[in-house]
Amino acid sequence: MLDDGAYLWGALLTYTSEEAAQAMAVEGDAAVPGYRPYVTWRKLPNRSTAECFVRMWQWVSRLRRRATEEGLSCLVYCYAQAGERQWMLSNVRTFADYTAMPPEAEVRELLDGPHWVDVFRLVERQFVGVHGLGLKKVAPVAGFQWRDEEPSGEASIAWHAQAVRPGARQGSAEVKAMAQQARARILAYNEDDVRATLAVREWLSAGEWREDLPSVEDLLANPPETRHPI
Repeated sequence: MLDDGAYLWGALLTYTSEEAAQAMAVEGDAAVPGYRPYVTWRKLPNRSTAECFVRMWQWVSRLRRRATEEGLSCLVYCYAQAGERQWMLSNVRTFADYTAMPPEAEVRELLDGPHWVDVFRLVERQFVGVHGLGLKKVAPVAGFQWRDEEPSGEASIAWHAQAVRPGARQGSAEVKAMAQQARARILAYNEDDVRATLAVREWLSAGEWREDLPSVEDLLANPPETRHPI
């Protein structure tokens, strides 16, 4: 996401049981588990960001409808929802005339309903982090590591500049290769972000952290000499 628009919506589809996966299989490729990027490599601002959002929204809506028909729950998870909410609502307002753009009320029905889950809110109910509770701080404690050595939103802005630089489409072989490398790096980073969110969610559900991490009462009774990594 950049100030001029959200050029990438990445999603990771998972199932809690084989039975659920089989029930959803009627949707074909749309229901295959795994990572999906809805992305544009146009220089921003550009209306192609609306297309990315519409494609993502249609996919999510399709899965939600099928899940309802099959008597299943379809939850949409994010981590620290401010960015997602901002750009989802921005799209429906800015590009209201774009073909198949959903009305704001439809998007709000998801965002304000029980099927939209901000994992960050679950984390902050359980933990106090002296260095914050951002995904890059919490996911490693849950056992997840990014493939990139510099995983950050700030770094991805520089990668995006490389991905859409002049000549990225029809320039020299060197420029096009650099652009392709930047695009691959962005997609890998985004995939790791959504997989990190899943890792934190599963870690919370497993509950082993209750034994591994000290409670506030423990810390007050026995102040550590060094701070805990979170």
